[in-house]
Amino acid sequence: MNIAVYTDDLFSKNSLLSFLKDFSSEKNISLHITESGTDNELPHCQDSDIVFLDFDCDGEKTVSIIKKLQTKKAAVIIIAMASDTKHLDFSMDMHLTRFLLKPLEKERVFSALEKAVSEAENGFFMFYDKDKRFIRVRKSDVIMLETKNKIVMVYTRMGTYEAKENMKNLRSRLDAPMFSVPHNSYTVNMNYVYEFDRDTVGIIYPGGMIKVFFSEKKRYEFRRKYLKFIGKD
Repeated sequence: MNIAVYTDDLFSKNSLLSFLKDFSSEKNISLHITESGTDNELPHCQDSDIVFLDFDCDGEKTVSIIKKLQTKKAAVIIIAMASDTKHLDFSMDMHLTRFLLKPLEKERVFSALEKAVSEAENGFFMFYDKDKRFIRVRKSDVIMLETKNKIVMVYTRMGTYEAKENMKNLRSRLDAPMFSVPHNSYTVNMNYVYEFDRDTVGIIYPGGMIKVFFSEKKRYEFRRKYLKFIGKD
């Protein structure tokens, strides 16, 4: 699991790195840790599963980094730390996983890490492709599943894969509220829906746009779920 630590506070950084090492050893979880200071506009966070950010370094810059990270990587797990509660409300508004007060305490860091690791593990969609390669992508990056001639195509932001498994097995692992089924041949991430009419759903895809068909039995339920998803029910 990849973890990024963004702080110029040497004491807090050393404490955190020590706690991370203990957590890795005690929980038997492999952690790959990168460090950055405030001289980097976007530190080594974009390829990380969990990011620790320090408001004490540069509060305004940290706020900017959080907003950029959540725009570029919606599923990023962020744990904030600070010596006061000035940015607590912002952290809650941005749905950060935890807000840690300094000096850091091992028990609180462990609790935050346990929650973050659980979120990270549950936030990934994993499957084997036709060449038996293991594919691991964030659920938020899965655009759509489509059955073609008994073969399931997995469309993601990174590319399209031909899955080795069947639709039933794959769909059972996409249990997040963002996914819905307009037709038994499709599973759609509603974050990528740009329009729908009586017969079709339009999906935004890096290579263009895709239209999929409703089935008679699924049309009403999909529309109801989508309108609730976007807050228009």
